[in-house]
Amino acid sequence: MTGQFLAALALVVAAFLGARIALARLPLARFARQLTVTDVVLIAAGLLGLAFHCGAMFYPQIAGAIPGTSAAIRQINAMDNVSKAWFVAAALLVLAGLRHQVVVAVCIVGVAFAAVGVTMFDGGSLSRHLTAILIAVVVLSGTITLLTSPPRRGDLTAESTP
Repeated sequence: MTGQFLAALALVVAAFLGARIALARLPLARFARQLTVTDVVLIAAGLLGLAFHCGAMFYPQIAGAIPGTSAAIRQINAMDNVSKAWFVAAALLVLAGLRHQVVVAVCIVGVAFAAVGVTMFDGGSLSRHLTAILIAVVVLSGTITLLTSPPRRGDLTAESTP
């Protein structure tokens, strides 16, 4: 994974974030669902897990700077069932955090994550896997930007449903 690719991923996320800040019509009121604090925690934990999985594979020296991660990095880089479990667990956390959102959007995010997983473990080309990652980042960023509202201010125990 090149620095240019990482910059492209960051640009996608920044563009969606910028749109969210700049456009008063976002999120789409008709479809938007409020996140709960639990949803935010699940999404954040899942994203950290996915970032660590990618970091362990593409930048093991950087991921290894986190104390106590050497065994996990070895497991992830073995590309066996344990590595698959790390990826699937992180992806499922994100999907669990999106559980109150529009079902079609959650399914699309799930398909994007499945594409990343399949291209990671099928022995195919790196470019195909990186394309799947880019698509997943676009889909997830778009879903969060267009369809989610933050938890209510000051209500750390709010667990409202749509």
